[in-house]
Amino acid sequence: MVMSESQNLIDVPIGFSMDIPGLKESLPFAFGSSNNSIPKEQRQKVAVKKDAKKRKVSSLLNTKEEWNVDTLNNYFHKEDVPWILGIPIDIHSEDMLVWPFTKDGQYIVKSGYRVAREIKLAPTRCSNMDKTHAWWKMWWNLNLPPRMKLFGWKMCRNWLSAKSNLVHRGMKIDPTCNYCGRFEESLPHALWTCEKVERVWKLMPSYKLIKESRGHSMMDLLVEFRHKLAKEEFEDAVKPTAHTDQWQAPPIGTYCVHCDAAVQPNQAGVGLGYVWRDWLGNIVFAGMNYIPACCTVTVAEAKAVVAPIQDRPKSLHQSYEIRSDCKLLVDAISANGSSLGDMQPVVNQIKRHPEFSYCTKFCHVKRIQNRCS
Repeated sequence: MVMSESQNLIDVPIGFSMDIPGLKESLPFAFGSSNNSIPKEQRQKVAVKKDAKKRKVSSLLNTKEEWNVDTLNNYFHKEDVPWILGIPIDIHSEDMLVWPFTKDGQYIVKSGYRVAREIKLAPTRCSNMDKTHAWWKMWWNLNLPPRMKLFGWKMCRNWLSAKSNLVHRGMKIDPTCNYCGRFEESLPHALWTCEKVERVWKLMPSYKLIKESRGHSMMDLLVEFRHKLAKEEFEDAVKPTAHTDQWQAPPIGTYCVHCDAAVQPNQAGVGLGYVWRDWLGNIVFAGMNYIPACCTVTVAEAKAVVAPIQDRPKSLHQSYEIRSDCKLLVDAISANGSSLGDMQPVVNQIKRHPEFSYCTKFCHVKRIQNRCS
């Protein structure tokens, strides 16, 4: 069994990759037997308890085309089963290769360049892209003028015209700093470590909290500043906007269902919740499901939509709306094309379900409007 980093499945015999010379070393994943007990977070390998070379992924499914938990427990170690259960399955679609650093799984040169640049600027940071995404989400939500946000974005990307960058682009100039005349003018030097610039930083009241900061890049420095100044400086800058939006009723005669998921990163267990309401706002039905799986947030949000569709009360014969606070899922459902993202198999399952034909609208709502689920 071979699985890509975005958790899509390729239906080949389990352990097959172990028979191909060089494959284990050349791919970012490997599967086969293993006697070493290594935490899942530190390895990309599912250990098989017994010989299963003649078995295929299809043999691990039940009659509902879902993972057969008993079969998985027979062939895999207990700590690996939740991760396998979190892999979406769609046997009606062809296997695919995906690029894990874009939302739709499609490789684009811009994304490849960005990942390569992250590796060059901060090798330790690029191994966890979620932290990078969280940083940018925080940055764009700061209460700063747009020009300052754009300048900071260019600064973190090392796109400002420091002398070292100009030399790297082919300009034949002296890279020595004009102010101190001692060191090469890299971006961190020009904006932080140069002794002339240090005089300006000392004018800031909280300089004493960050004066010992050292980073390989300006983004590393800013991330360090953010942690050190979280209470003193960033608390006033990061101001979430107050939500005054109220629940919007669907058209008369139309029901709506609010769906949401609860996920603990890198931990087994996904909670799915949904609430059915009528056009007057009355709760007519609610439910909760638990899946002993490890999966991404988007996959969990997609599964949270499957649950109410499958458990839709028979008394609700009218049309209905689906409401979710996951915009990526809403966009994927609304799109006519097929994405290569890890939640696409679940999206396909939603669209193929007979009850989905009664859905008149799939809309995105703010999280505060989705608290009931």
